[in-house]
Amino acid sequence: MFQREETQPLTKLRLESTKLLEELQQHQTAMLITRRHREVAVLLSPQHYRSLQNQLRLLTALVQGQSEVAAEDLRPISSLLRELRSELET
Repeated sequence: MFQREETQPLTKLRLESTKLLEELQQHQTAMLITRRHREVAVLLSPQHYRSLQNQLRLLTALVQGQSEVAAEDLRPISSLLRELRSELET
C-alpha cells in the first residue's frame, strides 16, 4: 500500500522525471500529477499497480460469489478456488 500520496505538477515531472520515478519506486508512493492546478493523472509503481489489480479481481470474485449465493446458483468450492487461483496468477 501507499505510504503517502504526493502531488506534483506536470512541468516538474517533465523536468525531473528520472528523480521522481526513482522516488516513486523507492517509497511506493502514488503521485498525483496536476496541470494548471487540476488533477490529470496518477503514477504508481508497477508493483503497486499489480497489487491493486489483484485486489480488484478478488473483490469482483467475492461480489460475484455473493450474487450467486443470493440467486442460489451455487457450485463446489473447489471450482471457485481454481478460478480464483487462475485469476491471481494472470
